Amino acid sequence: MGDVSGPLTESGKVRGRFVALVDDANSFIDYAFNNKQGIYGILEAEVTPTTLVSASVQYQKDLGRNHLGVPYAADGSDSGLKRSSFFGNPDSHNNKDYRLYTMGIEQKLFDDWLLKATYMRGLTDVYQSKDSWLAGSLNPVTGAGLRLFQNVKLTRDLKSDALDVHASGPVTLFGRTHELTLGINGSKLSSETKGTDYRLAATIPNGYDFDPNSIVTPVPGGTYGSDDVIRQHGMFAVGRFNLSDSLKMILGSRVSWYRLTDRLGTSSQTETGVVTPYAGLVYDLDSEYSVYASYADIFKPQEFRNANGSRLEPVIGTNYEVGIKGELLNKQLNVAAAFFRLEQTNVGRPDTSVPFNLGNICQGQCYTASDKIVSQGLELNLNGEVSVGWNVAAGYTYMHSEYTAGEKKGDRYMTTLPMHSLSLASYYRIPSTEWSIGGNVRAYGRIYNQDATNYDIKRGGLAIVGLTAKYQVNKKTELNLIVNNLFDRRYYATVDSLNYTTFAEPRRIMANLKYQF
Repeated sequence: MGDVSGPLTESGKVRGRFVALVDDANSFIDYAFNNKQGIYGILEAEVTPTTLVSASVQYQKDLGRNHLGVPYAADGSDSGLKRSSFFGNPDSHNNKDYRLYTMGIEQKLFDDWLLKATYMRGLTDVYQSKDSWLAGSLNPVTGAGLRLFQNVKLTRDLKSDALDVHASGPVTLFGRTHELTLGINGSKLSSETKGTDYRLAATIPNGYDFDPNSIVTPVPGGTYGSDDVIRQHGMFAVGRFNLSDSLKMILGSRVSWYRLTDRLGTSSQTETGVVTPYAGLVYDLDSEYSVYASYADIFKPQEFRNANGSRLEPVIGTNYEVGIKGELLNKQLNVAAAFFRLEQTNVGRPDTSVPFNLGNICQGQCYTASDKIVSQGLELNLNGEVSVGWNVAAGYTYMHSEYTAGEKKGDRYMTTLPMHSLSLASYYRIPSTEWSIGGNVRAYGRIYNQDATNYDIKRGGLAIVGLTAKYQVNKKTELNLIVNNLFDRRYYATVDSLNYTTFAEPRRIMANLKYQF
């Protein structure tokens, strides 16, 4: 990667930055890889003492071969497959071209007010060839029971346009200075998908010695596709009020419009004038500690489809949070504790009554809207320098989610996420040397998936250890060594489904040399 920036004129009123990236990455999984090439450039110009204009271009080309994961055994137990196992066509490819064009203007107004406007145009082209997916169930004794389906090609074309305009600045009320922001934004996303039907490519006699090269690409069948346009826009206002030297209040609201149409222009989902307010209070207890409370409404359209092919209704709900933050040791150490509660309705969850099939009306997994879900928990964080040269970062999260209405009332929600998560990291600069050393531990509680019938897949609690070291060669050059998964633990990164769950990375050792010109 190369990154260069600086003034382009003697006055410095015109400046630019250019970044180039080439990344060729193989995988611990047989046949899988992901190569990237990209560039990014931006120009800024102060055309007047009060006007700044900018324009940027970003382009990235990805070429890879994906792999969704490996199957569990039919009863949900660990199949014992190698982390390098690949279930797919070794001739498959996933190509992606991504372009983003941005233009912006910042105009200083009266009394320290600032007007900002940004327009973005995004274009994404995706071409997948010989994509495949597994069906059936793996017999852990004989290795039989799996079938592989494959298509010939799949294309996706995405076009997006987004505009944001807002003004912000100070206002004086009751002898105090406050800040106000007013704005509008909107976007249009066009998505066109075309593909060939998935046909049986192989009946796998034994999943434990499966040879991907034995796959024969099936004769193309029928075609399927979709063509959707999502339009959304809204207006918003935010006020940050200094009620006293110690008390601050934030009040804001957004009014949103949303419309989803198909290729014929027929509207399948429309939301009009949805109001989502939010509010917050911050009170400084003293020079080190402050407490806060916040409330926000939730409105989030989703693209999941149900078994009839219709989009699910938007997620609605509320979010509450109270906490305390502190800046200790002369502001070198930050500490925080927060309690949160999240209430949501219509959250999409997999519909296990409809088998996964990339050629079905849902183009893979169908979903159903959940009744009310309540998630609540606690977050603790510590980050900073506890003594000269010794930095520590620690975090703990507890979260419990359950359905509080409907047929699943009382059941846990999102059992694929741990209730308990802990992270610890320490970094120490050795005195009178150019060396710094450190380590980290990430620990997670048990996760499982019971959404499908006839099986229960799970991953027990685990802890992953890493090491770091840095040698400062000189003021401009440093050498870094990083080791992830030090003890090379074999574990699943997720517990997605019976047929597809990914392994986490094995031990990984990275060294990099950084030089600053």
